[in-house]
Order: sequence, then C-alpha cells, then structure tokens
Amino acid sequence: ISQTLAQYMVNHNDITLHAINTSNITMSRSLSPGDAVDLKVLLGLPMFRVRELRKFLKNHGIDIIPSEHSLRSEMSSRLEDKSITIEMVNLLKKSKDLSPIPVAVVRVDDPLLHVIKTINTHKNLIKVKHGEIDNIYMKLGGDKGGQSTKITYQIITSDPAGPESVQILCMFEATDSETNLWSTLEPIRDDINNLHGLPIPQHDNCILRIFIYGDYEFQCRVLGLQGASSTFPCYKCHVTLSELRKMNQEPHNPEATPYTYRSIGEMKTD
Repeated sequence: ISQTLAQYMVNHNDITLHAINTSNITMSRSLSPGDAVDLKVLLGLPMFRVRELRKFLKNHGIDIIPSEHSLRSEMSSRLEDKSITIEMVNLLKKSKDLSPIPVAVVRVDDPLLHVIKTINTHKNLIKVKHGEIDNIYMKLGGDKGGQSTKITYQIITSDPAGPESVQILCMFEATDSETNLWSTLEPIRDDINNLHGLPIPQHDNCILRIFIYGDYEFQCRVLGLQGASSTFPCYKCHVTLSELRKMNQEPHNPEATPYTYRSIGEMKTD
C-alpha cells in the first residue's frame, strides 16, 4: 500500500499538490541519510523511485530527502558493518528449470561472530534454565518472497517481534528448492553446527540452542524429506501417510499415533 501511495503521488502531481496546498503542510527539517534509507526500505522503493519522489517534493518546496550520494554512502556503511560476501553459485533460477545457472548469493562473512554480536545487543533475552545452565534460543529458518529466498535467524527475546528483529544470514534470487538450499547453506553448515550448544560470551552459564522455523515445506526441504504428501510425511515420527488417512482426523499426537520418533539418520534412510 505504501509503495502504491508513493507511486500515486509521483503520477498525480496536480491532485497531490492541491492536497498539500489546501492542508497548509509545512516542512521544518530534512531527513537524515539514515532516516531516508529507513523510509526507502519501509516503502519498498528502488532508488529511481526515490529520485522521482525527491524531485516531485522539491518542485513543490518540500526539500526533505537527502542527495542520492548521501543515501548510497549510508547504505554502503551499513553493508560494511554486516561484513558480507557475494559470490556466484550455480542454482536453479525457477522451479521448472532443469539446469542451474550462476546466481549471486549474499552471505554474512562470519555467522558465528554475527550471531554473538546480535545476542549481545539484546537486553531482554529469554533464558530457560536446565539444571545449572541457562539456554538462549535462536530460530533459524527461511522464506521465499517475490523472486528472492532469504535464510534468516531471530534471537528469542521478550521484546515485541518485528522486522528489525530478524537478521539475514544468506539471500539469493532463486527458488528455495532442496538443491539450492544445499548449495547455499553448505559453506556455513559448520558455523551453524558450532553455534548450537555454544557458550555465550558476556552471559555466564548460558549456551545457545537452535531450532528450525518456517512453513512445513521449507522445514522438510532442510531436513531432506519429500514433504507432506510423501510416504513418511512427519519429520517427528514414523507414521505413514496411509496410516494418517485411516485415523479419521484424530489428532496426530503420541496417544493417537503411537509411533517411535525419527532420528536424523533415519530420515536419510526412510
């Protein structure tokens, strides 16, 4: 909606100008480069749309958006803080593609250090005590939106969840197929394994625990399973699809489905 509104303002100068004039709008200050970049992200505007919006507002006496050079310098400084790596990886661009093509993959350079820094910025960590040890939890997951797939993580805190609480580990413009996930996550697999159970600096007797989140299709792909319509649709136990269909919609729990839990090794052989 915000992007549509911004585009409407650019395309309907006369109507927007009339609304500004009749409402006696005045602008007393300019946005900082940081605020302008945040606005750009909030509205989902590419840089050429920001140029059009700045030009339109400036033509009507509202000079509040900094120069493009200032915006790009601000964005560059944020990228430097993230310490990212960009490399070309052969991926399946679309679900119907048969042959992979080179696709740019953006990754965090040092996932372990990145996660620890993120943990230490939070003041309201949720700690779950197990014996003498406190567990801090991290969600690791992924999502495909539009043309890009993002591998993200989130530290569990008591703060309200929002976009700013989700950190990106890896991003690429291709499908979230099992093959693509394997190709993009393989370089940071050891880092993820090392994070699980890691003692957290600056937090005495605290270790990090990781669990996977995302829709069921994504979780199955990460675990190497074929999905909800496969012979073994559940990643927790050995119940079969035909057995589930015979249960007449009974809850899928230990009482209704007395089947043994699956291990990671069994997932590979089932």
